[in-house]
Amino acid sequence: PKPDFGPLRIDDRIEIFGGFDFETLPGGAIRIKGNWVHDHITTITVPELVRAEGCPGGKVTCHKSAAAPILALFAEWSAAGLMPLVLTWAGCWAPRMIRGSTTVLSNHSWGTAFDINAAWNGLGKPPAPRGAKGSVVELVPIANRLGWYWGGHFGRPDGMHLERARL
Repeated sequence: PKPDFGPLRIDDRIEIFGGFDFETLPGGAIRIKGNWVHDHITTITVPELVRAEGCPGGKVTCHKSAAAPILALFAEWSAAGLMPLVLTWAGCWAPRMIRGSTTVLSNHSWGTAFDINAAWNGLGKPPAPRGAKGSVVELVPIANRLGWYWGGHFGRPDGMHLERARL
């Protein structure tokens, strides 16, 4: 079931995590101007991801305010015995537009969203169902309780995606 909160609007994201000027690059990427990256982005080690495919050394680059919530989320998944469900890591901070847009920034631009098990949960496709290889459905209740919104609930499903939505 969907949580009792929704994803943050872009205006809220800017107010909470900081706004930035940027230039658009080919392929939907952006280059953030000024000191925003220096002031807001950090790299942490998530112990539970050390062995995850796509996450060498468990290194995760994210917004400074998302670091502790990411660590807490993966620690809770581990304590619940759910980490075997996290097969791959597909990134967190990625300054770009949402896929298919030339005007709307992705939540990854702030480093407050991340993708896992991408191969089984393609954008616009039904998320892998509970019990199937690559499913993240079993992870969602803990994520929601800790303030993360699952992209599987979007109108255009994005089952690999989780984003900070309730602080």
